[in-house]
Amino acid sequence: MEKTKIKQLKQKEFDGFFRNILAHAKKWTEDLEKGKKAEEVVMFWLTQQGYQVYRILHYKHEEQDKLYSTEEKMKQAEETIFAPDFLVVSESQLFFADVKGKSKQQYLGWVNKRDYDKYFKTMQKVQGIGFKIYWYVEETGEIYELDRLIAADDFEVKTQPDGLVYVIPEEHLKLVGRLETNSVRFDN
Repeated sequence: MEKTKIKQLKQKEFDGFFRNILAHAKKWTEDLEKGKKAEEVVMFWLTQQGYQVYRILHYKHEEQDKLYSTEEKMKQAEETIFAPDFLVVSESQLFFADVKGKSKQQYLGWVNKRDYDKYFKTMQKVQGIGFKIYWYVEETGEIYELDRLIAADDFEVKTQPDGLVYVIPEEHLKLVGRLETNSVRFDN
């Protein structure tokens, strides 16, 4: 009888562990899809403003010279010191852009601390090109912009399950557009 209980407990532990892994994998996949959708919205908006927008790392479904699967894009982003989403060009501007997709207004200004620190450190050494971060808030359809990277001294830092995030104060963010679309919806 005792061996049966031990076996049942081990099976319950394994089942819980496996469910936890599946939940994390599902959240990671959903977050990645949310990010891709936000990138599409911001890319569309930027092109409507007259910019030429070039992806730096491509997803597998895109017809480009160099194709990356989602996993390869994430691996390359982790391995590189610098991996924003776009290079954006107009007659008078040249800048890198990173896009954040948020389901609700309350997450406006949230950015992965590790990524922001990489961007800030790298851009301190670069002249002649800017760096902007865009947030697409699905709840409102609004697009916000941080038009230049700033020192993170006054940013709140929050601990999330997948790492630390900065909360960039709203006074640094500018509402730049609203995109009315039913084709882009986030689950969270």
